[in-house]
Amino acid sequence: MLSMKEILKEWNSFLNESTPVESLRILDFDHTIAFTNEMVLIKDKEGNVVEKLDSNEFKDHELSKEEIDSGHYYDFSEFNDVDIDTAVENPHVTKILRNFVKAKDAEKRIILILTARSQKAENGIRNLLKHLNLDGPNIEIKGVESSLGSVKAAVVEKYLNDHPNINRVSFYDDSGENVDAMNSFLKSYVADQANKKHNMKYQVAIVNEDGTLTRVK
Repeated sequence: MLSMKEILKEWNSFLNESTPVESLRILDFDHTIAFTNEMVLIKDKEGNVVEKLDSNEFKDHELSKEEIDSGHYYDFSEFNDVDIDTAVENPHVTKILRNFVKAKDAEKRIILILTARSQKAENGIRNLLKHLNLDGPNIEIKGVESSLGSVKAAVVEKYLNDHPNINRVSFYDDSGENVDAMNSFLKSYVADQANKKHNMKYQVAIVNEDGTLTRVK
């Protein structure tokens, strides 16, 4: 019996073959679609938790030389799942996502949840989307396991190359670095496409701490 992931993969493959994809809607997950409470753990060499960091604290955190020498390390295992009992949706973004999900001609659109988490988090993210009545057959989830904006840009470039009929792209993320990297990439991509068969339109928005959005392009 096929798993839900395999069913969705086959469905998306069928759609891509029969109907060209024309739009790509990309959303970050943590602090974009939902405010989550998973923590990065710092453990000692015996595996004991010595400190917990939320995602914002982790962005600026570095293990000291002394900590590294003594065997301290980061543990990201909490991010392999999503606690739907403590996660809080960001209505400013879920309203947009809901419009994407419900819009007509779904087969012409890919909704991509592009997260810094690993791919192991896919089931947890889908569970939350279902809990919020937001899941759909054209939602794809990609875990890049990196906080670098260039990594997300590389994933988007592959989607654009795999679906050459895409002419509309939107991107939403709470990371300024990710927003800048994506904006720079899309600007260059559009410039390269200028003399080809269509001009791609795109918009990029940053998600503020209070969940509101500020469009940067």
